Amino acid sequence: MEEQLAGSGGHPADRLVTLYRTWDRAGAGTILTGHVMVDRPAVAQPADVIPDATV
Repeated sequence: MEEQLAGSGGHPADRLVTLYRTWDRAGAGTILTGHVMVDRPAVAQPADVIPDATV
């Protein structure tokens, strides 16, 4: 899954938080994860979420 919902610099955008909350309310939020890059050089798309950008 590739939501393309990161904000500037790879930070999760409010739209991404809303999406995960929606999945959570449906009971699927705990088993679904999106396209989250674990290494900045491996970014595939400009709006990929990058965990190191959130710390």
